[in-house]
Amino acid sequence: MKKKLTVLFLTIIFILCLGTVFVSATNASDETPTLSIAGFSLSLKESIFINCKVSHNNLDAEYVDDIQILVWEEVPEAYTANNNPSAVLSWLGTDNSGYESYRYTNITAKEMTKELYFCAYVKTGDTEIYSAPKK
Repeated sequence: MKKKLTVLFLTIIFILCLGTVFVSATNASDETPTLSIAGFSLSLKESIFINCKVSHNNLDAEYVDDIQILVWEEVPEAYTANNNPSAVLSWLGTDNSGYESYRYTNITAKEMTKELYFCAYVKTGDTEIYSAPKK
C-alpha cells in the first residue's frame, strides 16, 4: 500500500512538472508584444482625474515610454491613432505594482456622466500595437 502511494505521488509530481514545462514553452514561443488596459480609478484633488493603468507583455523596454492612451468621447469607427482621438494621454511612469500609469485630467462635474472610450497604443518601428478598447 505504501509503495503504491509513493508511485502515485511520484506520478502526480511528474505530470505537474511536465505540465509546467509545457506551459512555459508555450508562453516562451508567443513573442508577440501586447498591451492591455488593466483598470481605471477616479482621483479627486484640485480637480477630477481618471487614472489609467496599462500592462504590456513582450514589449521592448525602449518602447515603454512611448505607450499612449487614446481617448474618444464617442464610439469611433476604428480604435486607431489616425481616427481623431479627442485626447492622447502620455506616460506618467511605472507604479509600485508594475503598471504603466496615465491620467485623464481636468474633468468637470458636468462631464462625469459622459462615456469615454480608451485604447492603449504604441508604435514599435513600423508596427502599431493596440489594446482592446475599454469604456
